[in-house]
Amino acid sequence: MRPCDRVLTILATSVVASALLATASAEPPAPTSTESTAPDALKLPLADDRTWTVQFEPAVWYVAQAGRLTMPGGATSGDRIHLSELNLDSPRASPYGELHLRRDRWRLGVSGFWFSASDRAAEVSDPQRAGPVALVPGDRVSSSFDLWSVDAVAAYRFYDRAWTPLPSGHNALALGVDALVGARVYDLDTRVERLAGVGGPGASVSESGFYAEPIIGIKGDAEFFKEFTIDLQSTLGAQPLTDHNSWSWDLQVDGTWRPWPNFGIQVGYRQFVYKLNDGTGRDQFLFRGSSAGLFAGIEIRF
Repeated sequence: MRPCDRVLTILATSVVASALLATASAEPPAPTSTESTAPDALKLPLADDRTWTVQFEPAVWYVAQAGRLTMPGGATSGDRIHLSELNLDSPRASPYGELHLRRDRWRLGVSGFWFSASDRAAEVSDPQRAGPVALVPGDRVSSSFDLWSVDAVAAYRFYDRAWTPLPSGHNALALGVDALVGARVYDLDTRVERLAGVGGPGASVSESGFYAEPIIGIKGDAEFFKEFTIDLQSTLGAQPLTDHNSWSWDLQVDGTWRPWPNFGIQVGYRQFVYKLNDGTGRDQFLFRGSSAGLFAGIEIRF
């Protein structure tokens, strides 16, 4: 090979090698198993956290009871007495709380309240009858009303969406909707006693009972900037299959401010309407009533 041909061959080889090296250096390295090529917006969490979360919400419910009682043993099946006549309808501060365990789209929750009221100075203004105890105007009555109720539910989040990711990695607005199913139980204990006086000698009647029913419901929440949350929940319950039956409707709305990620301050309102029945005819016990009022408490999350 002539010297000039050898030089041309070397130059051509050098050009090809340089082009190959340049092409290899321009290609990005393949991602390793610990790196993600997804944009930051796709790494943001959805409206709810995807890890185990325990949330405890102790509160005080300033609740008033309203309704009317039909006690067994009355002269007719229509005899009833109103809680307002017994001075048991004034608002009372009552314990109320919720406990939730959440992971991914599933949530298990337990909530409940306890209400207790008694009065020994109520004076009847209109003729009333509490079962076998007849009351006339001027009679003085001693009475009590104790009720506790607990809900246990399993919920599934079927809608979950977030908007406007912030530089901090949080969402400006996140919405979620849960469908829930579970059970509600009640325990009621009430007593009406006519003190000796205008209507004659003293007499009393009392009734207690335990009730249970399945419930279904829906809960929606809106979270703003990971600091403010508004919740709305409604449930329906019924057990109409026997003479020992019940039904209920519950509506609750509340707002929570979280100055710290694991601590919040909560204020809300709850309206709870229900009926508890046992028996028929003159042996029937029936209470149609409602519990309503504001509540306030704290939220602890970990």
